[in-house]
Amino acid sequence: LRLWSIVVGAPLIWLIYLQIAYMISTWTCASARPITLVIALLISAAAVGAICWTGWHSWQRNREPTATREGVIEERSQFMLAMGLGISAVIALLVLASAIPIGLLQVCQ
Repeated sequence: LRLWSIVVGAPLIWLIYLQIAYMISTWTCASARPITLVIALLISAAAVGAICWTGWHSWQRNREPTATREGVIEERSQFMLAMGLGISAVIALLVLASAIPIGLLQVCQ
């Protein structure tokens, strides 16, 4: 379950962040409180960072292939961890890139 959460966790958090930002953008502009978009961004960045940290920690712990009961080397977990780390790193960059319009551009104009 940890492997799958590392692989699909960050994209799901990014999707949820995009939906929440889209839903609250009208309210944010109407009430002149752009801080709510920043809070949503920080929460999603922290969640993606936690998934990246979990993936890195698991990858460091499972660097050496372990033998299963049948003596077969378990490479699936290493592949999933490497793939999950790559996906999480790209999603982390996307979440940080979504801060550019909030920080540099005027959000409600």
